Amino acid sequence: MTFVGVPCRSSSDVELKRPIRLFVEKTYGSATLDAVSPSIEKLNDLRRGTIQRLRDRTLTAAQQIANYHDTLLLLEPRVSMCETEARIDWKWTDITGKQKKLCTSQFERANLIFCYAAMHSQIAESADTKDAAGLKQAVISLKLAAGAFDYLASNSSMFGSSGDNLVDILSTYSVVMQAQAQECVFLKAEQANMPSALVAKLASKTRELYEDGLKRCSVSSVKPHIPREWSSNLSMKAGLHGALAQYYQAKACQESKTFGEQVARLTVAYELMKPLSRSSSFPRPGMADQVKRERDVAVKDNEFIYHEQVPTAKELSQVPTEIAIGKTELPMPLLKGEVKDLFTALVPLGVLASKNQACAVLRSLVMAEVHRLREATDSLNAVMVSLNLPAAIQLTANEQVQSGLFENVEKIRNQGGVDQLRQHVYSLPESAERNREILNQQQTTLDDEEKTDNNLKQQFGDRWTRQPSSKLNAQWRQDIAKMIAFLGQAAETDKMLAKRFEQDLPMFELLSKSNDEILAAIRGESAVSASSPTGNEAAREALARTCSQIESLKADRNSLTDQLNAMKLSEASLKKLMDIYAANNQVTEQQILDLLNVELEGSRECVRASEKHQEDLLSELQTNYEAYFGRQKSNNESGLATRLTAAVDTFFALDKDVKSGMQFYAELTERCLKVQQKIDDFCLARTTEKTEHLADLTTSLGRVNISEAPSAPPSTTTTTASAPNRPPPTYTQQPTPPVNQPPVGGTAPPMNMPPGQPGYGWPPQPPVGYGGMMPPYPQYSVPMYGFYPAYPPVCPGQMPQMPPFPMMPDACRPGQPPASNPPRS
Repeated sequence: MTFVGVPCRSSSDVELKRPIRLFVEKTYGSATLDAVSPSIEKLNDLRRGTIQRLRDRTLTAAQQIANYHDTLLLLEPRVSMCETEARIDWKWTDITGKQKKLCTSQFERANLIFCYAAMHSQIAESADTKDAAGLKQAVISLKLAAGAFDYLASNSSMFGSSGDNLVDILSTYSVVMQAQAQECVFLKAEQANMPSALVAKLASKTRELYEDGLKRCSVSSVKPHIPREWSSNLSMKAGLHGALAQYYQAKACQESKTFGEQVARLTVAYELMKPLSRSSSFPRPGMADQVKRERDVAVKDNEFIYHEQVPTAKELSQVPTEIAIGKTELPMPLLKGEVKDLFTALVPLGVLASKNQACAVLRSLVMAEVHRLREATDSLNAVMVSLNLPAAIQLTANEQVQSGLFENVEKIRNQGGVDQLRQHVYSLPESAERNREILNQQQTTLDDEEKTDNNLKQQFGDRWTRQPSSKLNAQWRQDIAKMIAFLGQAAETDKMLAKRFEQDLPMFELLSKSNDEILAAIRGESAVSASSPTGNEAAREALARTCSQIESLKADRNSLTDQLNAMKLSEASLKKLMDIYAANNQVTEQQILDLLNVELEGSRECVRASEKHQEDLLSELQTNYEAYFGRQKSNNESGLATRLTAAVDTFFALDKDVKSGMQFYAELTERCLKVQQKIDDFCLARTTEKTEHLADLTTSLGRVNISEAPSAPPSTTTTTASAPNRPPPTYTQQPTPPVNQPPVGGTAPPMNMPPGQPGYGWPPQPPVGYGGMMPPYPQYSVPMYGFYPAYPPVCPGQMPQMPPFPMMPDACRPGQPPASNPPRS
């Protein structure tokens, strides 16, 4: 039996290495790019080899298509191959044979699946159905092809906008492949000599499927895209299997001893098969004669032996059908995970997004804990300032400030002091303005590109079929809006930092001075304690120990804050995120929060312990303070040394916040520049696409059928028409002289005529020097007479008689020289 196959689509080489490399470098980093560069080369070679083998009809070629498809499928969730990211112009011929270009990886995979199904249909087409192994392979390939075409029909959006008829065409392919697979099952049953009733059911089901396929091929939207030989082949197969169903049902009737129905069905089988057998493509030559012989034998036996009534064809019931053979559901991946993953160094973009989200959530949770520590420290400093500690007990003892103050002052000076902090604080608005300018430039670039696209869409209407810019740049516009919102929030934070700086500026300026100046300022101020000490030296030492423990607590908190700020997402947490994503194909915010809460539990326990320790120290401080100074408190302000000690903490906290703001703007600038580069690449690609699209439109508009030139109108002049009357000449007309005689009036004056032309009034002379080989001169419609340029005029009295002319322009009347050639005097 001859099967029909679907031809593979064709493609051309594309540039995929550069876009993928740029995307990997921008998304994953340079180190990851170096790790996956060999894999990108292998992917490029794999595609080139696959495209070159699309003409093969072998299982190895089909397996190579599946191998490349699965490799691309594994890369798809890790590299965004679309118009706005890694832009690769995939080029394939569409259902009409014209080349189509799209930038999505799904378009590439859809065409690969189509070629995979088409190649399996060709493998079945070339299979030997008389061999058991060939028949088995044909069934496998046809079932797989039917399932693949069904998958594409259900996911036709992978091809882009290809019209509504694409689904109908793919569904037709699927039904035809299923019908051919059903025919293979029928052939297997026929070759295995299975019961006639079962074979008849299989043949009847095959007929139904072929009739369905033939009906689908006859639809007006499908017929132009189906190979021409399909209709005749399907029609032949439908009629043949209808006849075979009747034939094997007749055999079943013979086995069940219903001889009258046997005769009727053999008659119907012969009538169906007889016109088909006349075709040269009839697959079973001699079958019609065999059916006829069996019918004649059955008729004779029934007439002489059984005498059963023979029903008419209309009285016969339909041959029952068997359940149709199922289609093989297309697996994803095609080779069921047998392909080696070339890009293990890349995590899926969903995991990367979840990782970034987890890092952001982790950062917010860490900042919450840092804020708790800072609030506790601020509360502790407020208590110490209100009690003028530890300056009160130190000044009372030796009138010397604590050495810890000068150590912190030295750190402040090493960091640049108040001038450096002022420069950083007031540089934040400038950084914000720079980022705002970049975002405005991005908006302007997108607006210009979208405006150009809208103008062309308005100009060409429905012929401008490419994706609208407003749809492609929507995500970028959302990101730009988010960044602008971030800048608005950051501006409020910048104002708050500047306000904090202005409030503590006098203390910051004093801390930036030398130790001697600070000490002189402290001693110059009359620092009076809250009350006169009433306790002994032991009480003072106990209070001093408590103050020292408070300073140690603050130092421990600074160390804990640094550890919290340096906290990163652990490898164990990242692995758990990947496991969650692999199981659910997404990671929810609650899952991220639960994971990070477990990871932060140890740090939170340290924060709670620090807060509990502060409560104990404050209780002890209150007791020791009352033991040394008593319960009565003074209304005087705290001393300068105490305020400077508190200002040190404020300076370091403000400096850390300002540097955090600078880092925020630096990261935002880097991100904006990356987005700007992507937008520039996008606009450049759109410009190239626009140029190509305009060229295609111009070419299509120039394809105008040039009709044949209109034939000349029929001439209205006939040979019998008489010439119009001409007015008489203004000169004396002489009779025409006879041949071989000089003109009347004597010898004619010599005339300098052009070479090769006889003088006026003389008969035409034969050509000289060339004999009969001289070609004739062309016949001019207007003769030369009157004046000839560059020759002397002829006297009117010597002019020969002019023949009548049908048309005589006034400017060329005899005796009237042309305006451009006045007569010579």
